Amino acid sequence: MRYKTKTFQLIENYLKTCCDKCFRAHDVYDYIVANEMKVNISTVYRNLEQFVEAGQLIKYKSGNNDVWMYRLNQQFSQCHEHLHLQCKECGKIIHIKRIDGFYHRNARKRL
Repeated sequence: MRYKTKTFQLIENYLKTCCDKCFRAHDVYDYIVANEMKVNISTVYRNLEQFVEAGQLIKYKSGNNDVWMYRLNQQFSQCHEHLHLQCKECGKIIHIKRIDGFYHRNARKRL
C-alpha cells in the first residue's frame, strides 16, 4: 500500500471535484497552494503520474495549446470506443456514442 502524503491527499480531494472536467497540473498546484501548503510543481506532476499509472487518470495533450491535460478515468466508460467533445470554457467532457452509423450525444450528459 502506498504511503499517502499530505500532497497526495490534497490531490485526491481535488480529483473529487473534477468529475466531468479536464484539468492541468497547474490547476492542481493552485488548489494545493490555496489550501496553504507549499509544494513544488514537480511534486504535483510526479503524483499525477502515479494516478495515471494506477489507471485513475487519463493524460493527453490539449489540441489548443499543446499542454498535458488530465481527466478522471471513468471505469464504467469505454472511452476508447467513442468520440469526445470538450467545452472550451469549463473543460467538461461530453461523450458522443455511435448508434446506427451516426454519432449521438449521450442524453444524460449536459453542458
